[in-house]
Amino acid sequence: MSVLDNIIGGVSGKRTIHLAVIGFPASGKSYLLSDMIATLAEMGYESELPELTFQHSSFGAFYYDAFNNDTGGMKQTPPSACRPANHYGAVMRHKGTSRRIAVDFLNIPGETFQDADAQLRRYYNLRDALQSIKGKGLLELTVWRNPSGKECYVLEPALSVRGKYALPSYDGLSKLTSNDFEGYAQNYRDWAMIYSELNYYQYTLCKRKPVSGDYVLKHFFELNTDSVFATIVDVWQGFANGLDKMEYLTSNAFNDFYYMHYSSVATDMVICDKIFEPGNNAAENYNFLSMIETLKDLIRGNKRTNVYLAFRGADLMLKPCTEAYKERCNLTPLNEGRMGVYSLFESQIQAVCLDGAVADDALLDVNPDGYCIASGGDLRSHLRNRLGGDIAHGFKSLMHEAYGSIADSEGLPPHVYFTATPIDEHFEIYDNDRLDATRFVRSETDADGNKHWKAFHIEVTRGGKRQFCFGTYQLMCDILKQNNITLK
Repeated sequence: MSVLDNIIGGVSGKRTIHLAVIGFPASGKSYLLSDMIATLAEMGYESELPELTFQHSSFGAFYYDAFNNDTGGMKQTPPSACRPANHYGAVMRHKGTSRRIAVDFLNIPGETFQDADAQLRRYYNLRDALQSIKGKGLLELTVWRNPSGKECYVLEPALSVRGKYALPSYDGLSKLTSNDFEGYAQNYRDWAMIYSELNYYQYTLCKRKPVSGDYVLKHFFELNTDSVFATIVDVWQGFANGLDKMEYLTSNAFNDFYYMHYSSVATDMVICDKIFEPGNNAAENYNFLSMIETLKDLIRGNKRTNVYLAFRGADLMLKPCTEAYKERCNLTPLNEGRMGVYSLFESQIQAVCLDGAVADDALLDVNPDGYCIASGGDLRSHLRNRLGGDIAHGFKSLMHEAYGSIADSEGLPPHVYFTATPIDEHFEIYDNDRLDATRFVRSETDADGNKHWKAFHIEVTRGGKRQFCFGTYQLMCDILKQNNITLK
């Protein structure tokens, strides 16, 4: 039985994966997620119809939100007020078996961790203040149901304290019918918009019960997020003594809270990093190592978090040697080709990491024409910067926090992958479109010498071609393995 046979099944019952994908702009987060969804399909998993209690958006909604439907390019993921609708997931069943996995993921902008000390302080202080709310008297959970039976879980100040805090008449607000809430992404909504949305979609109140702050934190991602922060602002003086409400309101602290809280409870965390920049001038505008230190702090004490590092840009190193890789792929079934080609590539990167040199016969271009290393220097220095020279620095230090004792070495540690989205099953590599750098295209010349352009997103959605999932397939195998999703 091969490695693939061991991994692609899963044990009986349903396992849950909470996946945080984190990185700075253009680090490949959205591309990686699209590849991960494709990989699960390649492994034989398909999404079940979501239950009415499911609070997040579907994988299909992710593609709609992440891709520009007119051009096929990928939209940038800006920092924003995150809600369950921006949080994607599915319950997936392995074809022909009863094996199921529940996967949800969040695409987290690296800018969330730019001012780490202040952001962590605000997150922990507010989290601790919420945990101090015990029993009845301050918070209530209200359950709203629409005609189809779908429920929305709204946090409100308790009825008994509305007069004390001079809160507005919610009954009046609930009668609003405006749909102005559409597109209100950058900040969390006030009560007028919250109730407007509920009314617009014909939700009616059907249940109310008191809850503690600990309940809110444990069920945070199931709740209407706008109502959570609107309630926190309303009852601030009842639980947040010593905290400056205006600091939270003016510093995007509530936006950060959602991302940080998810990072702190994620089962799996993938850090994305780009190796190359177009042109000849490196433009390192973000502090990767500072982000790692923040993430270490967030997962401390959470013994369930697995961490991985995914480098973007392997296609640029592969492209000059495409024909040689094609020959290897054509000799084997697709899954075997995936594993064999990646293993060859990884062994050559390992040599660069150890020796800083590439063999004359290596199928690897570490200086692709028209690109430079994103952090300056050469490939080896970039990898060593991200990985860390020892277990006290860089990604190795995050691994040490997550897994405990790890073997330190000069080469690539476990859980590190090199990914390349624009490769199809025939190992055809697609280039960045000059008119839209977020879209991938390639040209073909027919028997008459006429050139035809092929777009990657069309070829894999309408052209019947499968994605190669270079590096992502290996990453997904690792994630499933770390979550004990294996055959007995």
